[in-house]
Amino acid sequence: MARKYLFGSKQREDLWLREKHNAQLSGRGDLPICNLCDLPVRKTDAWDESHDPGRAKAFGGKRTAIAHRLCNHLHGAQVVTPAIAKSNKVRRRDIGAAGPGLGRHPMPGGRRSRLSKSFSHGVVPRLTLSEKLAVMRAKRAIGGDIPEFDAPPVALPDTGGAS
Repeated sequence: MARKYLFGSKQREDLWLREKHNAQLSGRGDLPICNLCDLPVRKTDAWDESHDPGRAKAFGGKRTAIAHRLCNHLHGAQVVTPAIAKSNKVRRRDIGAAGPGLGRHPMPGGRRSRLSKSFSHGVVPRLTLSEKLAVMRAKRAIGGDIPEFDAPPVALPDTGGAS
């Protein structure tokens, strides 16, 4: 015969019983204690499984306890979510994924854009490296034809050295 759990699942019931036992051992009564507001959680209260307030699950926290649903949601909105956003922002900055010109939309004609602006040809599609190499090889070949792409080839800058 299937067992009907007090709180809907074996995991929630085990958590309740573990926290109730911890409260009894510490001499705090017969009810589990909210790990956020330090008040008892009754059977009729809405409660959630809450991660340790010192180390959130997003930062590798594994310890869980019981917290009132309101306490848990407020803690998540006021403490955990801003901390995660800040850590993501710092990480993006540290790995070079954030900064000037690295937004969602590249600046038209910028180095991340598919368009290139030149003085002689105006706005043309930017050539890929393989297309630039094909143009260079065609120019160096004796009697070779220069391959045509969607746009005229971009002139490579003169290095000023002797060839």
